[in-house]
Amino acid sequence: LPAKVVLPPEALTFKFDLNNISAHYLRPMPMLTNMSGQAVLNLRTFHLKATGGKIEQLDIKKADLLFSDIHLKGKGTADITLELEGTVEEILRVIDYKPLGYPSKYGIKQGSITGQATAIVSLHFPLLKKVSLRDVTFDVDANVTALSIPELTDSLAIHEGQMHLFVDGEGITAEGNIMLNGVKFDARWLENFDKSEDLPTKYIISGSLEGQAWEQLHLPFDPYIEGPVKIDLALFGKAGALIKGNGQFNLLNSRSIFAPLGWEKEMGKAGHVDFDLQFVKPGRINIRNIVLQSDSLRADLEIDMTDDWITRFSIPRLTMQDTNIIMLMEWDEEKKLYLSSLRGNSFNASPLIDILMATGGDKENINLPDFNLEAKIDNLLAKNNVHIKETKLSAIYRRQDFTHLTFNGRLLEDKDIKVTVVPDGDNRKLEFTSNDAGEALRGLGIFNLGIGGDMHISADMVKHENGVSLGGEAKVTDFKVIETPEFSKLLSEKKFKKAQEELRKGGLSFNDFKMEFRTSNGVMEIAKGRARGSSLGITIEGAVDQAYDEISISGSITPAYGLNSLLGKIPLVGFILTGGKGQGIFAATYSIRGPLDNPKININPLSALAPGIFRSIFSAIGGKKKTLREEAEEMEKIIPNLSVEPDKKPKT
Repeated sequence: LPAKVVLPPEALTFKFDLNNISAHYLRPMPMLTNMSGQAVLNLRTFHLKATGGKIEQLDIKKADLLFSDIHLKGKGTADITLELEGTVEEILRVIDYKPLGYPSKYGIKQGSITGQATAIVSLHFPLLKKVSLRDVTFDVDANVTALSIPELTDSLAIHEGQMHLFVDGEGITAEGNIMLNGVKFDARWLENFDKSEDLPTKYIISGSLEGQAWEQLHLPFDPYIEGPVKIDLALFGKAGALIKGNGQFNLLNSRSIFAPLGWEKEMGKAGHVDFDLQFVKPGRINIRNIVLQSDSLRADLEIDMTDDWITRFSIPRLTMQDTNIIMLMEWDEEKKLYLSSLRGNSFNASPLIDILMATGGDKENINLPDFNLEAKIDNLLAKNNVHIKETKLSAIYRRQDFTHLTFNGRLLEDKDIKVTVVPDGDNRKLEFTSNDAGEALRGLGIFNLGIGGDMHISADMVKHENGVSLGGEAKVTDFKVIETPEFSKLLSEKKFKKAQEELRKGGLSFNDFKMEFRTSNGVMEIAKGRARGSSLGITIEGAVDQAYDEISISGSITPAYGLNSLLGKIPLVGFILTGGKGQGIFAATYSIRGPLDNPKININPLSALAPGIFRSIFSAIGGKKKTLREEAEEMEKIIPNLSVEPDKKPKT
């Protein structure tokens, strides 16, 4: 042939079958083994198509190996396409061989990602004796099932992922859905292979949380949120470890409530939480720049956690109507307790008072860790718009109880209030004093009709299995009771005309009041209650059930107390005529029963005409209606283990 004649590629062609062969395609990457297929060789190309075979532990479904320009020294190229099936870790291990070195070169450890995959691996490189990473172009296009990253963090793991994954020389892109700690999310995984990238790993997660899902993700919000919350989360990391993140909770379709602050966001009203995450070291996470915002609340928070334990909880700002406070709680590892401080210009304590006054009435027990608390509030708002100025609180909380507590505050210019709790043997002693009993009791929501007076309450606090009971004595001197329709009804008899006039002129005066009381399981029992004044004497006994919002009290009302009870001082005769201490010859009995917000008031006029020893007989005419608690207890006897909600009447 003439020297300058160039033969076409097909001038010389070899076709042959291959069976159970092994072949290198890019050393030192693992060989292709056990392949069978057909090869075509001509003057410029070598093309091999095969089915079956292995590459390490991966199954080769199809293989296409094309070597082009083999007649040109140093100019030839290889294009290899492999259709593989096997585990994700095996696919990643194959592309981890030199010269590729993916993905361990970029911090993805062998075995850190598992799953099953079908993948198409494509390689393009020059036919040279030595091939470097920059000479190779490759990509992996895979569908992954059962994707698992068991140690995303110390407390987070991904399982049962279904994702489409694409890997090339620039990075990894994966999209699909995952189960994060058992909660389903849509997810994207982005891995940037550029070494100049500070945080090459990025996870973008979105989904909805509700109910038990909060606990599965180690987020303590389940008691405060009802309904679904949309969550968007972005996590950034390097070398297989998370470094930081940010996220948002959209509260629009949920009802959010935090009873101690009286905060409630209704379903359908806007509300959101923004936050940043810092993964400081294994087991330690700092949550920064937390902003909780709704139309009635703005709170800035910071949380530090170690092994799912909060070591620091800070509220640099919390504002809502009548509340503007800052708070800090820090864990003392040596003492095994939180050191806490609370400061603020104002604080609405009315919702918190409701919770504290319902001692034992709530079936749900809240377990709190041990803590010491120091608090100062310039203006504390109590019940019934009562303001307590310059308040100071010092408290020690151990084993689910306050062992020591001191509270001081100023009611008016020269009026104050003080509460102390100190240990008393195995129990504790409560002392509550104020030189404005009316304002103090109104602030607690206990009694709203009083004006002035000096008060001293002393009680034993005894811990039981179902809570804490209080038992003791209350004394009030030199106070008034203001006019209300309900109280005026008690004085509707003509015998109380003098008292009616005094009440209308500015309040009914009493010299002193004493009673014994006991609170347990949401019920305050009152015994031996007696009030004495120049116009009137009153006795009171019964109970206030805060769990069922009911009242059931009764007693007697005696006019012209001093004169009327004169005969009561004569033994036997006085007992027969007056009925005992604190009562008079002319005394009407009364009862107040029913719902707390609308009780039924009854006066028995016949009892006012009867000698004291017979007064109780007339008072009993008509019988007594069962309370909701009594009906519930009766139903429990008939149908054991019947659960009755406190706010619902039992149904038969």
